[in-house]
Amino acid sequence: MSVRKGWILAVLVIFALAGLGLVALGIVFSEKKLRVEPASTLVLDFADTVIEDLPTAGNGRFFFRDTPTLWDYLHALDRAADDPHVEAVLLRIDSVDMGWAKAEELRTKLAEIQERGTPVIAYLEGGGDLEYALASAAGVIYMAPNTELDLDGLASYETFFKGSLDKLGVKADFENIGEYKSAGEPFTRTSMSDAAREASASLLDATWSDLLGAIGESRDLDSAAVAALIDRGPFNSVQARAAGLVDSVLYQDELEDLLPGGAGGTQVLLEEYLDVIHAELPVNVGPRIAVVHASGTIVAGESGTDPLWGRTIGADTFLDALDEAREEPGVRAIIVRIDSPGGEVYASHLMWRGVREAARELPIVASFSDLAASGGYYVAMGADTVLADRATLTGSIGVIGGKFDLSGLYSKLGIGVEVQSRGANALFQSSLREFTPAERERYRSDMFEEYRTFVGIVAENRAASVDSIDRVARGRVWTGGQAAERGLVDGIGGLEQAVAVARTMAGIEPDADVHVETFPRLKRTFLQQLVNRVLDEEDLGGMEGGIHASAGWPQQLMRRELALAGGLARLAGGKRLALLPFTIEIR
Repeated sequence: MSVRKGWILAVLVIFALAGLGLVALGIVFSEKKLRVEPASTLVLDFADTVIEDLPTAGNGRFFFRDTPTLWDYLHALDRAADDPHVEAVLLRIDSVDMGWAKAEELRTKLAEIQERGTPVIAYLEGGGDLEYALASAAGVIYMAPNTELDLDGLASYETFFKGSLDKLGVKADFENIGEYKSAGEPFTRTSMSDAAREASASLLDATWSDLLGAIGESRDLDSAAVAALIDRGPFNSVQARAAGLVDSVLYQDELEDLLPGGAGGTQVLLEEYLDVIHAELPVNVGPRIAVVHASGTIVAGESGTDPLWGRTIGADTFLDALDEAREEPGVRAIIVRIDSPGGEVYASHLMWRGVREAARELPIVASFSDLAASGGYYVAMGADTVLADRATLTGSIGVIGGKFDLSGLYSKLGIGVEVQSRGANALFQSSLREFTPAERERYRSDMFEEYRTFVGIVAENRAASVDSIDRVARGRVWTGGQAAERGLVDGIGGLEQAVAVARTMAGIEPDADVHVETFPRLKRTFLQQLVNRVLDEEDLGGMEGGIHASAGWPQQLMRRELALAGGLARLAGGKRLALLPFTIEIR
């Protein structure tokens, strides 16, 4: 046999083996296809962070694991309520990684499906206030023995670094427009300003009131009784049962005996149930509503992940997704779903303009998740209608900017820098000194113009005067409920309510089937999808692209402070930010 024929034969063998491998994978894949049996229980275990959408940064990864999104949870619950084979929904709750607004949306949906006749059961294996608020939506709450329920009240945290910066010889030379625009305070103060403390206390009060109301409604208690119970926390499982917070204490196998079908019943995981739903989707769908996501800190360019800032939404990526949604055949309306603390002013402005231009062609609803503040709120001002959850953090209409003066640090380290410059303002953004009085006046003047532009855009969208918007702006953060009272949003509602409003605005017939499609789209090859669907979850868990459960509270606190530091570090490049004081977290 010649060498050439040998190579040809080898190539043919390789292709044949590859083909057989794909066939084998296809066979395995088809064997894994699930059919929902009678007397099944849909299980939501909240093992992963509940996210709005999958990061587009995962497009280039061969190994990935598609984590269910909030819409997946809502859609699966809605489908389960009409599925005669799903006789109950089980919530397995330990540590849940989501914000209060997402939890509120899930509570609303859980209450709805129970009214439609599908029982909901919660099984607590731990958790705190947010976890119990979610569990309390269930008709029955069980708790595992020898576990802790940290239902003990809410607290907000703010960490200040000025003392450490002083020791290092670093000065944060920041300016802000709006007395409540406190994102720079961790680096310029050793404690909260009066304005920041007022705003933080207001958010804490609102969240506390909502927590008492939610638990009280579910457990048939008034707010005072719930507050008294929480003052006795935390609770072990026996104490929680005695206090009436849970209905019984059971081991897992005892719980399974109480589910539909008993120990022999079928438990269907959310991911498996989504496979069934997707397999049943018709090929030819009717009218469509596009959901364009803006998740992460707003930056120029493409979306991605910042080492300190975490997930980012790039203006270019967002605008491309918006264009793709507008051009998609059958799309009758667009929902801009925002889960963002804000970010760069110019990038936010570009995204706002893109939404406004799209609204000239199609109805657009802005829908707020956990965060739609500062630049995130800015983007929403191009929409026709704006909806928020009661627990959303929004507003924060203001601007922050400045730089770090590192001259003291250089001196401590024995670093000498010799500078030659040409031009009166060559050292305007220099990290070797503070602003001069003339530079500071110029810098504040530019920031004030950006603030006036922001306020003017809000006033136009809200059909209000500039003065009335300025009174509720000034960098102050509001909950969605507070924002609705002040006219900053049109109403209270989650993603499903946004779909209903968009449907009405688009004039879609009430009995028409509507397909909701999300953007930006993830672009993965058939082989990528096949391999990742065949491999077990644990195989993917340690590979690049897996999204895992959240870190513990101390790690979360450090992660948020690093993210804030990363955001403000961008000021060294001269960028001004429309940024939430996003160290705010209430747990």
